[in-house]
Amino acid sequence: MINRKSFFKRIIPLVFLLVALAITASTTFAQSGDPLTQLIDNEQWERAYRMAKELIKKEPANVQYLYQFGLACNKTMNYGEAVQPLLQVVRQEPNFPDGYNQLAVAYRNLNEDEKALQILEHGLNIFPSNHIMIYQLGTVLLKLNRCKEAVHYFELFSDLAPYSQADGMFMIGLCHKAMGEIEKAKETLLHVIALRPAYYQAYFEMATIYMEQKKFDNAIYYFEQTIKHDPRNVEALFHLGNIYSMQEKWQQARNAFYAIIDINPNNLEIYLNLAQTYFATERPSQAVLILTTAMNRFEPDADIYLNLGVAYGMQEMYDRECDNYLKAISLNPNYAPAYYNLGIAYRNLKQWDKSIEQFQQMLTFFPDDPDILSQIARTHFASGNPEKTEEILQIIEQINRQIADKVREDLGI
Repeated sequence: MINRKSFFKRIIPLVFLLVALAITASTTFAQSGDPLTQLIDNEQWERAYRMAKELIKKEPANVQYLYQFGLACNKTMNYGEAVQPLLQVVRQEPNFPDGYNQLAVAYRNLNEDEKALQILEHGLNIFPSNHIMIYQLGTVLLKLNRCKEAVHYFELFSDLAPYSQADGMFMIGLCHKAMGEIEKAKETLLHVIALRPAYYQAYFEMATIYMEQKKFDNAIYYFEQTIKHDPRNVEALFHLGNIYSMQEKWQQARNAFYAIIDINPNNLEIYLNLAQTYFATERPSQAVLILTTAMNRFEPDADIYLNLGVAYGMQEMYDRECDNYLKAISLNPNYAPAYYNLGIAYRNLKQWDKSIEQFQQMLTFFPDDPDILSQIARTHFASGNPEKTEEILQIIEQINRQIADKVREDLGI
């Protein structure tokens, strides 16, 4: 049986994990009963953002409004808008620590790490014991791969804020991991878990360490602990689904992928991975249901049509298989797997010339590829053309004799 090529992404997101320490809004400037301050106190950030934006139009030099607008920008992820008002705050009120903190948050999220570093160092010259600035400085240094310096600041943070010791230790664990000191990282993360057993980020990082070490049973345990303490953790569920797939534990993989869809049904890759679990267990009709759901939810996508083609091919519905590959190619004319599968489908329909045409198209992407040439040889053989079969096999022999011998063995020649 010739295996069709299908689409299965294993996404390992490159996420720089930061513990969500509360950088709180100061009421230094606020007046009792002020409507904007009330919105901020109630964390109604979208409304606060709109109100503050209007207020600074009327009073562009009002430091309270400038700060509150910058804060609301950060909370609503409008980081670019936060910078200028917060710069005005630190210039006009240099003795207000939250101005520096919020400005650093904006810079960090704009990936302007050097600017964040400068503003935090400047702020710490004025407020050397401000534990939030110290923590932020550590995160910026870690992001800049200045890990040893970062460890110093996280240790200082832990000393100054003993109630948040687990947060500081967690970041030290990340530093050890970034420096390749894996055993130290594990030891530190286990210490975090001992301090705060519900600290799901520590379980997650332990799981990723074991996953990288290919100790998958350990990884599964820590991903499950992550989900126990953070049931909507999509990354942990995604990794679990992939590990179970690698272990061919298809039902557990499906459970993980379905759980992701329940949380966030708008990630196409999950539907494609879920379809794979049904391909692996010879249940193509279930794959069709999943892929049809994806087709109705998302914009036309070549990957969906490719996998639908695979599903119909597994059911020997070759005309529908071809239709879906052609749709995939219409969306992406350079989509090599669709041409490959289409060549096989046409061969199953005994449309020899069309089959060979698809594989020849593949050769424009991958010249002299012995696998593609072997498919051409198989098509010639199936069409009853032994001379052409032998001609292609001799070409393959010059590239990879092993593959040529395998094709001869399969064809019995």
